[in-house]
Amino acid sequence: MVIANANNTLTTPWEVSENTRQTTNTTSVSFNNITTTNANTLIVHVIGADTDTTTSQLGAPTNANLTSITEHTDVFTNTQDGGGVGIITGGKATAGAIGNTTLTLATTEIFTTWTAAILPFVYGPVFSQTVIIL
Repeated sequence: MVIANANNTLTTPWEVSENTRQTTNTTSVSFNNITTTNANTLIVHVIGADTDTTTSQLGAPTNANLTSITEHTDVFTNTQDGGGVGIITGGKATAGAIGNTTLTLATTEIFTTWTAAILPFVYGPVFSQTVIIL
């Protein structure tokens, strides 16, 4: 996934981010509840897990506070030590707490999650551009 941001006011494309590590095996995922101070942010959830499989692992994500929740990536491998990554996005129209985005994994596993609020595009001259490739 590539995140491109042409925000001309900041040096980082995200307003806030937070990560967590699940150290015991489970199928339940709850991404961190972060709080935005800007409207119209893109919420990005990333999960990295240790499952040694070639099948998709992410169940349908849910969060009543986000619009257009979309799964972009659900790729796992059994090559070498295995593992995989999932990427989910959703829109947050108003500033405030995003709530917890939850989903169920197909296989019990340990994992790490990262959640960020990507700032909206700012109109006007562009002084900085950021591209993030995950």
